[in-house]
Amino acid sequence: MIKHGIIHFKRTGEFHPSLRGRQRLRKELEALGNEIRSAIPSLTPQKELLLNETLRVTACLWLGGLYLSKVGLFKESKLKDGVLEPQPFVSSTLLALENTLRLNLLALGMNSKHAEKVMTPYEIVKEEEREKK
Repeated sequence: MIKHGIIHFKRTGEFHPSLRGRQRLRKELEALGNEIRSAIPSLTPQKELLLNETLRVTACLWLGGLYLSKVGLFKESKLKDGVLEPQPFVSSTLLALENTLRLNLLALGMNSKHAEKVMTPYEIVKEEEREKK
């Protein structure tokens, strides 16, 4: 059974050892944190805490995206009956995480003018696989 790994990450702060490309995801997360830190002129301790939480939320969203790329957005068992029912954690966890990320970035003073292209977890894993060849 495929799992998304969000609960493990929230508990330990680490990507599950079974996740392919976890070192690359960790490096990408660190790089993202460094980029955000450099974009915030005066990083107070409060903003540093908020930034760390934002990075944890981002990692959880990446894990959710990887999971959905494997299992699909909708429950396979319901699709057979013609029902479009999303995976359970989509309607609860992912939507809450996305809203938290949005609010955290606004609180940090980041807006759409500062946004750049960030690689998705799927793109990160694909690039890592290309590098191994």
